[in-house]
Amino acid sequence: YVMDWGLARVLGEPDTKDVRPRSDPESVEVRTASRREGDTPESPLLTRDGDVIGTPAYMSPEQARGDLARLDARTDVYALGAMLYHLLSGRVPYSEPGRRLEAHAVLQRVLAGPPAPLALLAPATPPELLAIAERALARAPEGRYASVSDLADDLRAYLELRVVRAYRTGPLVELGKWVRRNRLSAASLAALVLVLAVSGFALAGLESRRRSAQELELAERTAAWLLAEVEELWPLRPDRMEPMRAWLARARPLAARLPEIETARAAFEQEHAGAARANDDRERGTLEADEFALRSLAHLRTELGKWARFLRDGERADLQDKALDNELAHAEENLGVLERELPWLAAQLERREAARARARTWRYADPAIESAYARRHDFARALAELARPDGAIAQVEARLARIEGLLAVDPDTPSAEWTHAIAHISDRAACPLYDGLALTRQMGLVPLRQDPGSGLWEFWHVLSGQRPELGRDERWQLTPDTGIVLVLVPGGSVTMGSQDQDPAAPNHFAAEEGVDQGLREIDRWQVTTRLDPFFLAKHELTQGQWIRLADTQPSYWFAGASYRGLARISRLHPVEQVSWFEAQRGLERHGLTLPTEAQWERAARAGTQTKYCAGETLASVLPLANFADRRWSTVRPGEGFVAHDDGWITHAPAATFAPNAWGFHELVGNVAEWCLDWYASSCERGALQDGTGEHTPKAGSDKAVRGGSLLSPPSGLWASSRYGWPPGTGSYDIGVRAARMLDP
Repeated sequence: YVMDWGLARVLGEPDTKDVRPRSDPESVEVRTASRREGDTPESPLLTRDGDVIGTPAYMSPEQARGDLARLDARTDVYALGAMLYHLLSGRVPYSEPGRRLEAHAVLQRVLAGPPAPLALLAPATPPELLAIAERALARAPEGRYASVSDLADDLRAYLELRVVRAYRTGPLVELGKWVRRNRLSAASLAALVLVLAVSGFALAGLESRRRSAQELELAERTAAWLLAEVEELWPLRPDRMEPMRAWLARARPLAARLPEIETARAAFEQEHAGAARANDDRERGTLEADEFALRSLAHLRTELGKWARFLRDGERADLQDKALDNELAHAEENLGVLERELPWLAAQLERREAARARARTWRYADPAIESAYARRHDFARALAELARPDGAIAQVEARLARIEGLLAVDPDTPSAEWTHAIAHISDRAACPLYDGLALTRQMGLVPLRQDPGSGLWEFWHVLSGQRPELGRDERWQLTPDTGIVLVLVPGGSVTMGSQDQDPAAPNHFAAEEGVDQGLREIDRWQVTTRLDPFFLAKHELTQGQWIRLADTQPSYWFAGASYRGLARISRLHPVEQVSWFEAQRGLERHGLTLPTEAQWERAARAGTQTKYCAGETLASVLPLANFADRRWSTVRPGEGFVAHDDGWITHAPAATFAPNAWGFHELVGNVAEWCLDWYASSCERGALQDGTGEHTPKAGSDKAVRGGSLLSPPSGLWASSRYGWPPGTGSYDIGVRAARMLDP
């Protein structure tokens, strides 16, 4: 891959510059190793007008002469040929070991003749690559590839063991040339030719087998490369569609070989059946590393059987007759959750059992047989990873379909929803908080409504799930399949942190008797910054949404499980035990990101400057938060704040608690939330980036976490409360809230 073309010229247009190289009459050809900086073979040359023209070692002869009429795509072909020469020989064209040439000296050599033959410098180079490089470096443009695409085609043909057009040799070609040079001798040596022909057939057979082995090895490597490249085919943006299509064009023909390779593996197993030592599960370690499988497989199998029998045998009616009302309510709650989760849980079990079945393989005592079988097994498994119904090809096809669907939702002409939203948001009377914001159509989002309580606009993130529906109470009725609802947060000034010195100043902290001891030293700092408008998720990311975004289930309290018989978890509960790296990677794939601390605090404070986001006292925030209360103290004696019962011993489903003034649910309590920034105990003025407020401390190994959780005392619910956590590990009380900057 060529990462950057430093120079370019528009073909077919007159050039007002004199692009001939500036002369250097004082140039000294050979310099010692202690040359002046800039006197290297790869130093750029200047034109007579003083502009950079290029690097002489990579310049074609016509470019070195400044011959404008001859410059075209074949000039670029020459430069790529020079790069290939460098890669194969380890030397820049025209350079010599132990000798340093100035740029103008190299230019003179380019004009004088070709560089040292590549076959002499790198004799082990395959002849096909030598031919490609020689054709690309032909002195006359007519002798080179007509375009960079043609050069790329030959390189690709070499990699795929196909015919390389630049390489025209072989036994028959060489024999034909000899016959034409020695017509008389050829007649007398007919018998010898016959012998040679017979020998040639034998050699051709050996060559064919060698080629077949090489082709198989390349196919094995290609399958591994394709699987590795799947992770690179993100994010879901229109500009990734062509790489996805190109990947599919390479992967589909290879996956079609799966029956052939499976048959070969089965034949190998049958041929060496007597040498098999044991039937083994090679992937046990990999599967046991899967947190979901390790923690929940046996439990979920038990749960599935238990509740399936309950539903099948009609025990619900029996319980209705015999049980107390609270027991019946608890059973009904369990049944309601499991009836929604059973199909998904069954699919998860089926996936993992299928993975175990695919991992079964034979082991052999003979290392040679073991090695030969391992290659066949690994190749078949890689092809299966590509071809199976939920494999890599299906995943990339699904990604491509999602982008196409996104483009269908977002046509070039704004929909009626967007036309209305843009006009409404720019209206200062209708949306005073936005102060006339000139919003443009945002790719992948659909306007939903202006929240009647907060006055802020809310949008559906299409790629994350189904469109949310409003209930009778005019609140979003979330399901496991509902997508992310993003709130457009107005830009403006935000003062982070707290202070306890000046009651009239922003974010003043006053200790509340019987609740806290006063402001902690770690929270005694303040900094003000100004933010651009941004989007922030109305709810914490649910387990259902995370499964769609990342195809994993990392949560400690996972969907379908129950805790001490008191709470049945569903996919509406927040995802947790996700590391910072996993969270950011999963969000970036879908055009999202984690919020900065400044963005989080602006949304949490919702225009206030009080101790809590809803007021000065703990009572003001109790309707909004799930924290370490009296119920928590029943399982962790001595840790709970016993004067209040929020109703939950685990985290609660999204939108269980009341929203803050700007419509955000569970911004404090429930699960704490990762922020984009590196954590520092305080934030210095000027350390925040304009617009996003991102904070990059001088040193730090943790990422910032905000909002407190179900484990937090009241101090964790302060609007300024924060701490750091290692970004490579998760915790069962740290979750994720999605953010996104506005498209320009």
